[in-house]
Amino acid sequence: MKYRNIFNTLVLALLLLSNQMIFAGTEPQEKAANPFDPIENLKKLGTDEFTPDAWARAGQEEQGRMIWSFFQQYDLSELTLDRIRELLGPSTVYSREPNSPINNGLIPAYAIGPEEVMAEGGRVAEEGWLGYTLIFIVNPWRPEWKTQIDIYPSMLP
Repeated sequence: MKYRNIFNTLVLALLLLSNQMIFAGTEPQEKAANPFDPIENLKKLGTDEFTPDAWARAGQEEQGRMIWSFFQQYDLSELTLDRIRELLGPSTVYSREPNSPINNGLIPAYAIGPEEVMAEGGRVAEEGWLGYTLIFIVNPWRPEWKTQIDIYPSMLP
């Protein structure tokens, strides 16, 4: 009986080892990027590493290159208004409407990426609005409502 258990254990070990050897040469296929995921589309701007200090020192274009890394480090659905401000600082985009929630700090909005991009939002210049505008849609009165983002102009295909 003792030898039978040892034999069964050896057979089982050989089966497991052979399965591992069969699949050892195959790499798991990488999940294809969703072209309609706004965060995945931010990767087009660059993949420089985000840190709050680097962000604070960077210009608009450099911040655009860091924003994809930011979303790899921080879960969008868990970002609160205070946490966004703590990590990214005050908004850099303001509305022409004086009582806008963007101007009142309730909707953080940031100009990111190359200034050559003509957008509906972004920094005001004599010739128009420049850069992509990243808007965090936050509801500070309903914490169960998850934060979302919007980007102007759209980077979606």
